Amino acid sequence: MNALFLGMACLLAAAAGYWVFGRGKPRPAGAWAMGALLASFAAAFASYAPLVADTVEAVVPHVARLLSNSASLAAATSVLAVSFQVNLAREESRRRTRSRVSLATIVVFAMALLFAVEQVTHRSPQVYALYLLLFISYLGFAVIDFLMQAVRHAKSTRRRSVRAGLRMAVAGCVCALIYVAYKLTRLMDLGLGLGLINGNSECSSLGGRCAFSVTAPALAVLLICLGLTLPAVAYPISQARRRRWEVQSFEALGPL
Repeated sequence: MNALFLGMACLLAAAAGYWVFGRGKPRPAGAWAMGALLASFAAAFASYAPLVADTVEAVVPHVARLLSNSASLAAATSVLAVSFQVNLAREESRRRTRSRVSLATIVVFAMALLFAVEQVTHRSPQVYALYLLLFISYLGFAVIDFLMQAVRHAKSTRRRSVRAGLRMAVAGCVCALIYVAYKLTRLMDLGLGLGLINGNSECSSLGGRCAFSVTAPALAVLLICLGLTLPAVAYPISQARRRRWEVQSFEALGPL
């Protein structure tokens, strides 16, 4: 699992660097938002790696959960920012992006405070339940917001690469909603004191309970990232194929 998650984190970090620094000037609209999206996804993948979790928790116990959740909220907010910049007018995009960033900042700050209180109170289930409620509320809101935009524009767009990318992103949103449903079940389990889910056991595979807590969000990150970057990758490839066709056509017309 270390190789998988850290490898994806390095790949996404390199892609984020390319989008921000490697595309020349002036940078296309949305370059910074896409860079933030890829960097957030890289942080989310890195936080899933047991090696990273063990390292940070050696300094602050149980802090890997806070880092992972914060990276997930940052990634969800970045996805919305990219979607707003692509689908809305500039002023409306900026207004909505600012509101989502402000809300995400407030939620992460509140989660950090609750995490500190939880550690002081010896991991109080009530405090953790409130922490979890904040996390899944914003994450679910962001996923549904982006899902509605992706479904709507996947039906109307004419470019095949954009349509395929949005459908891939929709599949990623479904995986993210599975993760949200799992966390909601965990919250209800804590609130009712049923003890159905052992939240203290660590994941060492991609199956079983970890399919909901680790595999589902990892697939969501991967599919949404691929879906949003597919049009940017497909465009230069299609242009290169068109130029080759034009050259071959001129060469074929040479004898005339």
